[in-house]
Amino acid sequence: MNLESAYNLLNAVRPNSESTSYIEALPVKPKAFDLNVVIPCYNVEAYIGKCIESVLSQSTSYSFKIIAVNDGSKDNTLDVLTKYSENPLVSVINQENKGIARTRNVGLDNVDSDYILFLDSDDMLAPGAIDRLMNAAKKENADIVEGSVERVDSDGKDLNTGYYHAHTGIVSDINELFGFPLGKVFKTELFTHVRFPDYEYEDSVNKEIVFPLAKKLYILEDVVYKYRVNTSSISHTSLATPKCVDSLWINLELYKDRIERFGLSNTQDYYEYKISTARLIYLRTFKYGRDVCKAAYTVYSSFISKEFSGYSTAKRNTKILEWIIKKGNFTCFEMYMRLKKIIKSL
Repeated sequence: MNLESAYNLLNAVRPNSESTSYIEALPVKPKAFDLNVVIPCYNVEAYIGKCIESVLSQSTSYSFKIIAVNDGSKDNTLDVLTKYSENPLVSVINQENKGIARTRNVGLDNVDSDYILFLDSDDMLAPGAIDRLMNAAKKENADIVEGSVERVDSDGKDLNTGYYHAHTGIVSDINELFGFPLGKVFKTELFTHVRFPDYEYEDSVNKEIVFPLAKKLYILEDVVYKYRVNTSSISHTSLATPKCVDSLWINLELYKDRIERFGLSNTQDYYEYKISTARLIYLRTFKYGRDVCKAAYTVYSSFISKEFSGYSTAKRNTKILEWIIKKGNFTCFEMYMRLKKIIKSL
């Protein structure tokens, strides 16, 4: 499959919307709070109450306000939110359904705080989360502070698995941060020109743009976030649909934004991230069909070879993957991914 055929096939399955993460700066709002908690909400009547209560019950000296955006829910989510809107610490915005990216962006458009925390509406903050995150942010003057994330089941019971940091302190490698926007506080200024692009996998904007814009990163061992395992989430439901192609499109468009809009240059850490992303694109596209998966590989392999011609991985366990990507042989790549799956299952 040549490059032109690959692009034609992918655009026939899921046209590239060429959505950008860049916006012109909006008028600056006076900072009324230390922290805004942005919660996008869609059909979460069973969970949104516990989510909001996990914020309101925080014992903290920091001022905060919740910005809950109802994204055209078809259940009773709005009714629950309306009751909470009587609390002066809760602001509710109601809109027609626009999807997770644009819903988070509406929240960002209404921020009036020094820092921002993103909270998904079926998740919860751990007790003491705001103090732990904000204490570190203020003490270190950090642009991003990230804590550990624990997974819970549908009833909120800890599964004793998650995303954990082994130490507390300053880090310089953006790959030490988890790619999702959850479990963190961000300086509001990081989003002066940044919004979530209107694709599936919109979280990719973090490692591509938001993290590199930050001057100081700080991580905590402490668990600050309770992530509810949800098999209806985007990461599960888009794998066997045309939306899976967004996994490729968003990578290409965010790279353009980095270079053309934000003036970010390629680095070794970023190159390592882009090489590892090839595996993620494969995992997100192969269930939709081998031809689509092969086309995505063909486009991404060409992209890596063109944009990172002078780079080579410094990680021993990535050298084979790098060679296969630059070789442009999908059969080899397919065998590599299958072998990785077999080894992981042993």
